[in-house]
Amino acid sequence: MVREMNHIGLRVYDVDAAIRLYRDVLGGAVIRDGKSLDGKSRFVYIQLGGSVLELITANGVSDQGFAHIAFLTDHDGLDAAYSKLSSEGYFFVIPPKVAASGDGRLAFFRDDSAITYELIQREEHIRKAPFSTELVRAFRYVTVSIKPEFLQKTDAFYTQELSFQREGEGLYAFGTDHVQVVPGEGRIESITLDVYSLEKARAALEQLGLAVQPAGQGLCATGFGGEKMLLQES
Repeated sequence: MVREMNHIGLRVYDVDAAIRLYRDVLGGAVIRDGKSLDGKSRFVYIQLGGSVLELITANGVSDQGFAHIAFLTDHDGLDAAYSKLSSEGYFFVIPPKVAASGDGRLAFFRDDSAITYELIQREEHIRKAPFSTELVRAFRYVTVSIKPEFLQKTDAFYTQELSFQREGEGLYAFGTDHVQVVPGEGRIESITLDVYSLEKARAALEQLGLAVQPAGQGLCATGFGGEKMLLQES
């Protein structure tokens, strides 16, 4: 049903500050920088390692945070995916329609834990091959929490509907993209990055004024959109 895990949506009030973090400090590549057709919203795709973050203009500080996980469908697969998932009880917040950018079509739906997912139908050839930077070895995974009673359905969603491969307990892979599923309240929890040096990563993030705290064997930082970033050294 999908060709790739296209991106992770993140609402940020200060998009330029987030670009400084993910491009200038962590070494990511801006692969798209555009606006909606009405000019009111900006969206910036930044690839880091093998995965992509979409920075979306937030309406205010209280509107910040992880927004959705997006999957690219086959060229004519959006309507079929919409019909199939609707019949299985998934609630579509936005049924298939033309994207606000005018580029392709999209739809948004929620699972039982209220996590929002996006389906995109368009030609997409902007992602680069996975790469490392001076600080970041790889974008490891995005972590979502699922209410315990829905974990089995979520496993079927990733492995059967989306054709992800199960790589371990709660870990799913599609190419170089990975999703970690843990029990919880139902939200996109964090992103995890492999870094070459925790000491250098801490210094770079703190120089931007970000809060960095120890977390197990690694570090936890809070980005400009209030997003939780976990750093592990490998």
